Amino acid sequence: MIFMWILTISILMALSSSFWFALWMSLEINMMIFIPITNSKNFLSSNSMVLYYIIQSLASSLFFFSSLMSTISMTMTFNLIIMITMLIKLAAAPFHSWFPQISEGMNFSSFFILSSFQKIIPLYILSFINNHMLIPFIILSSMVGSLGGLSQTSFKKILAFSSISHPSWIMCLIMINQNFWLVYFSIYTIILIMIITWLKNNNSPLIINSNSMKLSFFNKILLFSFFLSLGGLPPFLGFLAKWVAIILISKKLPLVLLVLIISSLLNLFFYMRTLFPMILNLNTLMKTPSLIHSYQSLFLFIINSLSIITLIPWILSL
Repeated sequence: MIFMWILTISILMALSSSFWFALWMSLEINMMIFIPITNSKNFLSSNSMVLYYIIQSLASSLFFFSSLMSTISMTMTFNLIIMITMLIKLAAAPFHSWFPQISEGMNFSSFFILSSFQKIIPLYILSFINNHMLIPFIILSSMVGSLGGLSQTSFKKILAFSSISHPSWIMCLIMINQNFWLVYFSIYTIILIMIITWLKNNNSPLIINSNSMKLSFFNKILLFSFFLSLGGLPPFLGFLAKWVAIILISKKLPLVLLVLIISSLLNLFFYMRTLFPMILNLNTLMKTPSLIHSYQSLFLFIINSLSIITLIPWILSL
C-alpha cells in the first residue's frame, strides 16, 4: 500500500508540473517504485524486472540529456529524441519488443499497473511535444499491436499486444490537441480492470486451452463481452471511446484514422478467433461460482454492457 501510494504521488507530481527536471524525477520515482511492487521469488519475474530496469533506465537517461539540451537550444533533434524516449516507455512500435516478453513474467496485478499507470506520465510528456513526426509511430503501433496478436493464445500476450495497439489511438488524439485522450485512457483502464478482475477471480490458466473450457457458461459470456468491449464493438463500453475518437480524428487525420480502424478490426478478429472455441463448447457447464463472485461478475457485466452510455455523444450533438 505504501508503494502504491508513492506511485500515485509520482503520477500526480508529473501531472501538476511542466518543468523538464520535475518530469524526469517523477519518471524515476515511478520506475523505482514499480520494481519492488512486482518483486517475486519467481525467476521469470525477476528476469523481467531486470530487463524492465535496463530499458527504462536507458530511456530516462536519454530523456534527461535531451531535455537538458533542449532548454539550451530548442532544436528539432532533441525534441525527436525526447519523443522517442517516451515511445520506448510506452512500448510503442518499433520499440515494443520488450513489452510482451516482460509481461509474460508478471502476475496479473503487476501487468495491470504496467499497462495503465506506467503509461500516464509518458503520454502526458508527449502532449507537450506533439507534432507530425508522431504519425509514423502511430501507424506502426496500431499495425504491430494488431498483427502481433494474431498468433497468440496466452491471455497476457493478447493483452500485451492490445496495450501496444491502443496507445496509437491515444497518441492520435494527443496530436490533434484533444483532451479526450484522458477519457479514452480512462475507459481503456476500466475495461482492463474488469478483464484482470475476471482472470484473478476465476483462477484462469495463462494459456487458453482445454482447462479454460471448464468454466461456467456465464463466465465464458462475461469474458467474451469484456474482450469485445476492448475491441470497441457496440453496444459495449469500449465502443464509446472508439466512436468519439473516430469523430474527432476524422476531421483532421482521415488517412491515419483508416489505418486505426483496420487495426481495430484485426484486434476484434483475433479476440473472437481465440475465444470462439471456448464459447462454442457448451457441454461443460460445470462449477457454479460462489454467490459473491456471481454478484461481482454480474456487476462487471452490467457496467460493460450499458449501451445507453454509447448514446451520450449522439444526444449531446443534437
